[in-house]
Amino acid sequence: MKEIIKEHLSHNKTHYYLTGMLSQITGQLDGNINSMRDDNLNSLDKKYFAEKIEAINNKLIEFRDFLYEQELLTIAVNPEKIK
Repeated sequence: MKEIIKEHLSHNKTHYYLTGMLSQITGQLDGNINSMRDDNLNSLDKKYFAEKIEAINNKLIEFRDFLYEQELLTIAVNPEKIK
């Protein structure tokens, strides 16, 4: 099982904490964006890709916030299909 799944799966493996996973990924993307914009790196390509990644990150943040607003904090999973 992938680590990102294990880290956000309930103890009895019946619920997956999707909002926790999205928070982790958006946090990682945000760190990468800030690193790529470091003036010491001095590359136009890095700033271009940072803007593209930031756009994706913003969409993920919107999706995460929507899930919170809808109180969709977990999704049911079939524990028999979790390996």
